[in-house]
Amino acid sequence: MLPAIIVAVSALSAGAVAGRKYLKGEVKKAKRNAIADASEIVRQRINDEADKYVRNSLRLYLRNVAIKIGLLGLVLGAFWLGWLSGLQAGLIMTALFAVFLVYDTVQSWPSARLIFSELRRNGWQPRLALAEIVAAQVFDQVLTEAKARETSLWSDISMRLAGERPDLVSQEIAVEVAEIARRTSWHDLKPFLISGGVKFGGLVALYSMTVFAMVRALG
Repeated sequence: MLPAIIVAVSALSAGAVAGRKYLKGEVKKAKRNAIADASEIVRQRINDEADKYVRNSLRLYLRNVAIKIGLLGLVLGAFWLGWLSGLQAGLIMTALFAVFLVYDTVQSWPSARLIFSELRRNGWQPRLALAEIVAAQVFDQVLTEAKARETSLWSDISMRLAGERPDLVSQEIAVEVAEIARRTSWHDLKPFLISGGVKFGGLVALYSMTVFAMVRALG
């Protein structure tokens, strides 16, 4: 982290005051570099996770839609083959819609509750709520990784000679990186949100038109 041996010797020499100032400068420089590096890594990680989340969500939704259309298609096929009357097919489809509604509600409830809670906490401002969620996750992540990283004995001694505590330095870095993530989260995530929203909207429209056509076919 620091040129530890050199700065430690400087601090312990006759010019201890000058050495301490040098140590402080080196610690500040190391913190700036760590914050810059961590911020870049975190932003890239956020982008990767957002892209993966959107793709996985769309894949799951597409699979869900395919299963629903398949079940409704079976009912419609049974109606066309004369195995079910129009009334029977209609009742079965109504029951399936009720099951779909319950299933979707159960599946989306945890996410919906989190979103509602964050929006209420942040004055119903979506951008602010998103920024706070990202910042909190980034802070915990950076702090955990910083604590898990091994610190050399000389680096630890150097920071203590400069009047710094390693744990507080790690926390300061986590706070700064989280603040950067808070400021840039909307700009970084906006393209993924727009792309996901457009694709999701297209799938919803396709599903709605398919269901409408199936229901019309019964009549």
